[in-house]
Amino acid sequence: MTLQVGLLTSWNTRCGIAEYSRSLAGAMRRRGDVEVTVFGSRNVGDRAVREYEDWAVPSFEVQLWTPGSRYAFDADAVLEPELDVLHIQYSNVFYRRRQLVEVMRRFSGVLAITWHDKYVPRTFPWRMADLLYAHREDIGAGPRRLIPQGIEVRPPVIKTFGLGKSRTDIIGEICERNGWLFESSFGENRWLDTEELRAWLRDSDAIVLWYDEDRSSGGSAAVPMALSTRRPVFVNDTEWFRDLPERTTMLTKVSTPEQLEAAMRDRFVDDYAEPRSWDRVAETLVRDYKAVLADGGPGRRQPVRSRLFSMTDDKPLIRRKRQLLGHPFDG
Repeated sequence: MTLQVGLLTSWNTRCGIAEYSRSLAGAMRRRGDVEVTVFGSRNVGDRAVREYEDWAVPSFEVQLWTPGSRYAFDADAVLEPELDVLHIQYSNVFYRRRQLVEVMRRFSGVLAITWHDKYVPRTFPWRMADLLYAHREDIGAGPRRLIPQGIEVRPPVIKTFGLGKSRTDIIGEICERNGWLFESSFGENRWLDTEELRAWLRDSDAIVLWYDEDRSSGGSAAVPMALSTRRPVFVNDTEWFRDLPERTTMLTKVSTPEQLEAAMRDRFVDDYAEPRSWDRVAETLVRDYKAVLADGGPGRRQPVRSRLFSMTDDKPLIRRKRQLLGHPFDG
């Protein structure tokens, strides 16, 4: 079964948390086992930067951003859908406190909060949440799990060019093994003037020129063009490039394809960024959501939530959890 997740957050507006939430929602939607509904800010005038998607619902007004300092919060819009998880992106300026706490009290699924402010009012009832997250130890309140901000980790784009001498087979195989994108442009197939070529080359993460040996060569003008883009340039040690040093700030010269691959991996394999990708963040959150469901659902470790919902009929929620966790429906 698909996990139904709601994100309560600023949305489609000039706000870093809104962009954070867009990246997180995108990573969750890519998974295939999560359906996301965003409950976002109502944006007026130049605060609105995009139209609302069909899977996002304008649900609250941010007082500081709204003419007349309106502060409306449509709690019913958030509570009406049948959600398994409600994940609140918390900032003190976003929500009208009374309505937010009402949503937290009435929501019967897994309740998660990611803190985005250092200061959280002492009276804020964070103990009603099943899961708490922050990006630093000094952010938020309660027993929070630290998660990274999220990095959009995309494969590097590698390019080669010239009059057809560069070995696309060698460069292409290296790129394919490492999951990098590879593009080429040769004058014999299409001719770009100097500025067009420079603009095309600048739209890359590195340029590779790998030529077969030719003892009669007097040099190549391709490397000066490549270096003019201020992108990393990799070449092989042949007569074509004999006048070039082995290494400068932007230039690396090697002798074998193995050395080329090693040098490129040194530049592009990032042990810091990759574990912090948005896909990894989404994976962590979804795993935590499912762990709460598997552990018996919201409130088991929170006596306050248990008392709040002791009078409610939880059978529909229990059935839903069992469907999500693969248990047979037992009526």
